[in-house]
Amino acid sequence: ANDMVGNPLGGTAGSPGSPAVWSFTVNTNADAPIPNQPQPTAGFYYNSKRPTVVLHLDDSDLIDRSSVVMNIANGSSYMTFNVGPNLVLTDAAAGGTDSVLTLTPPTDFVDGTVSVTVSAKDRTGNVMTPYPWTFYVDTTPPAASNPSPANNTVTTSSTPIISLKLDDAGAGLDTSTDSVRLRINYISLANPTNSFTREFTIDSATEPGLTYNASTKTLVFNPTLASSGFTLGVGSVEVVLVTARDRAVSPPNGAAPLPNVLAASYTWAFSISTSAGPVVALAECTPQPPVSATVFNYSNAEPLMIRTTLVDDDLIDHRSLLIDINGRTFRDGDS
Repeated sequence: ANDMVGNPLGGTAGSPGSPAVWSFTVNTNADAPIPNQPQPTAGFYYNSKRPTVVLHLDDSDLIDRSSVVMNIANGSSYMTFNVGPNLVLTDAAAGGTDSVLTLTPPTDFVDGTVSVTVSAKDRTGNVMTPYPWTFYVDTTPPAASNPSPANNTVTTSSTPIISLKLDDAGAGLDTSTDSVRLRINYISLANPTNSFTREFTIDSATEPGLTYNASTKTLVFNPTLASSGFTLGVGSVEVVLVTARDRAVSPPNGAAPLPNVLAASYTWAFSISTSAGPVVALAECTPQPPVSATVFNYSNAEPLMIRTTLVDDDLIDHRSLLIDINGRTFRDGDS
């Protein structure tokens, strides 16, 4: 091309000039990046305070690094990450389409919900719809409380329902075989040879009696459902929650269990008393008590011996004994 006085394109009069050359690419691909394979997998409870967060982005035009934003909400914290030290973008291999975002959390997550949202566009400017997913962090073991019968109390039932609240606010209690074990130590006062120790698991076919109500978060042992040989009576009962675990899993995809386990056994005790209190065996009293308002029994024994027999299945607390004779009181051991 020449101007009106004959100067050629890119030159001057008398020179051959030079053509103007440029290039550009025509890309009719309007597809935005496609997010997939989020990790940790959505919906699981993970026993990890800093799980690696990963998202794959499928796009043949690759990802515009400056456009990437990852927002994370957890507890009272809200964090935003761009590609940098913590959030790394690995481009797809030559000829590939799979780019990968990897976040190494700079701080621990607190137990509870972790909500992740990623936005990005490819290198031709196609904008991806923000992609959200949610997972949970659970690093807390089950908690036991509210034992019944209450600790250091007395019950009159020889078949008391034994229960406690066993709650796990995160993944929930694992009720599978041997995940929860309850031990009952019974000491018989009337006959020590009847004492025993037994362990129970939830819904066991061989040692029945222990069940778990998920709606009320209550672990219940019913002695009437136990197999033969389990007989309680007057005595002391110690109950030990030996172990309990939840359903937390390990990242990145929740395929492997990684439960939180009860840190220490939970123990309480109560007593069984089937009587209302000690009873005086009048037939064994010396001297014998009056047989009526006007007929008395006397003793000529010297010195005078006064004796009576007290009967109680729970045995007698010697410290509680008090005898009154004509206004003078005597306790155990007095002369």
